Amino acid sequence: MAADTPTIAALPLDVAARLVFDYLPVPICVLDSDCRLVAMNPAAERFWGMRVDEVAGTHADDVLGVRPLQDADDTRAPLRQALEGTTERVPCRITGRDGITHVAALVGARLQQGGYATVGVTAEQTAPAWAFIDPITGIPNRLAWGKERELWVGTPGAAILFDLDNLKEINDLYGHRAGDQALATVGQALREMLPEQALALRWGGDEFLVLVVDASLNEAQHLAVTVAARAGELGQTALPLRPVLSFGTATFASGDLDAAVQRADDALYEAKGVLLRADSGARLVLTREGQRLLLAHEEAPQSPPTDYASRFTAEFDTHFRAVVRRAAQQAQRFVAFAEPPLGGAVVELGAGSGRITLDGALAQRVGPRGQLLVTDPSAAQLRLLRERLSALDLPWVRLLRSPAESLPVAAGCADMVIGSTFLHFTDPYRVLREVARVLRPDGRFALAAPLPFPWPALWQDVFQPVTVEARQLGLPGLPHWAVSAEDILAATKAAGLRVERTDDVDDSWDAPAPGIAQTFVRQTHMVALMLPGAPADRLTAVEEKVLSRIAECWDAYTEAERGGGFVTLHLVARKP
Repeated sequence: MAADTPTIAALPLDVAARLVFDYLPVPICVLDSDCRLVAMNPAAERFWGMRVDEVAGTHADDVLGVRPLQDADDTRAPLRQALEGTTERVPCRITGRDGITHVAALVGARLQQGGYATVGVTAEQTAPAWAFIDPITGIPNRLAWGKERELWVGTPGAAILFDLDNLKEINDLYGHRAGDQALATVGQALREMLPEQALALRWGGDEFLVLVVDASLNEAQHLAVTVAARAGELGQTALPLRPVLSFGTATFASGDLDAAVQRADDALYEAKGVLLRADSGARLVLTREGQRLLLAHEEAPQSPPTDYASRFTAEFDTHFRAVVRRAAQQAQRFVAFAEPPLGGAVVELGAGSGRITLDGALAQRVGPRGQLLVTDPSAAQLRLLRERLSALDLPWVRLLRSPAESLPVAAGCADMVIGSTFLHFTDPYRVLREVARVLRPDGRFALAAPLPFPWPALWQDVFQPVTVEARQLGLPGLPHWAVSAEDILAATKAAGLRVERTDDVDDSWDAPAPGIAQTFVRQTHMVALMLPGAPADRLTAVEEKVLSRIAECWDAYTEAERGGGFVTLHLVARKP
């Protein structure tokens, strides 16, 4: 040895081993012969997010999250194979502290005559390439996420989470082989329709995750609709039951990937059903399968229904049907014009006691594979509808007390919003903005609205006390309570909806007899609606004058003067 060569003191073997154990960046665990944890190096503590003094003596299978590479693998557990101490790598899946499942391999070595063994985790690239591909759909599986995620965390884009809604139904009716064919159909649609820089993963049993570079929310939703349509086309010829896909979308910036996937998952739950908010602010998802999923409180409760919510009663409903001839036929004609989607999610506004839902057969047209959420501001009218429903087997129809202008329903959850005559008592611009919020992209809005007509002189005489009182209070004159076609079309356009079809329909009505007219005025609190803000004592006095004038004026007019006709506007618009 040369004189200038420095002398390096030999390290004791135990000290050297400790240095290697502490500073090696590979996660290493020491286990006893019963597979219980004895020691972990710092790299292992960081990887699993636990300290050895917290888990010492615990069975390694219970805390390390090590599983076979294939779920159906019947061979021995990976840890047991590694403990045999061979140099062969044992492929496996490991879930780290971040909750992400990685594909990795274990290398074990026996210590002290078999009393202990070390297990080290090697790089995931040691796993075979086939382990990252789902054999049924031909696209990457959840195991690939640990690797792919690192490539996407710094990239902005959009996430889409798909769910094959009717996989269970296909499995139950036609067997699991047909279910596998349905999954393969979705995989084919994803491979065909996704852009080159997109990633598709089979996320779970019937869920698929798609990531698209630099995509906006509208672009992601359009892509999702395209994929769902393509899967349906492919399945229509190859399967006994057409596959149906729901989806949720969310955009993400650099570093926001995991949160965006969770937002897309939340949106998927909303897309699979109608999301209601309870008075407490808690959210309830009603899925097409009838499941009820409570979600955490996120927003303040919606405002309560408007004042007119409790005014309409069973008596009013009876008189309405007596006044309007052929009400059921008119409702059926409107529903046929609207063409509600079979198996879709439909919201009906101003349902009353079921003229559209039941008389018009809207519930039957939606069908048991869909869901119909029926809303009305009147608890009394909903009670009537509930009584009518009790004798029928229509479990997909659900009732919700709510005004049309403030629906406690999730954005983008409905395939169609439909309503008849409800615009009389509200602001059409507010209502149609709410309709646009509730509709999914490409969803439709259908409306039947009576248009203004010249009121007979009889009604001018009957409500003359209202006109006098309005003039004294500085309020507007006698309203028609019918929104013009021009206002409806302008409100539709302002809400971002595109009108597709319209039709002017001649309807007829019978002039109400004095008793019916008096009940109508009293039950609807018509005078209070005509004179908003007037003192209560003045409203009572004016209403009594109107009620007395109905009978007084009746005999002074001919039958032609008492009656009249009006035109109903039927309209269908679409959300782009």
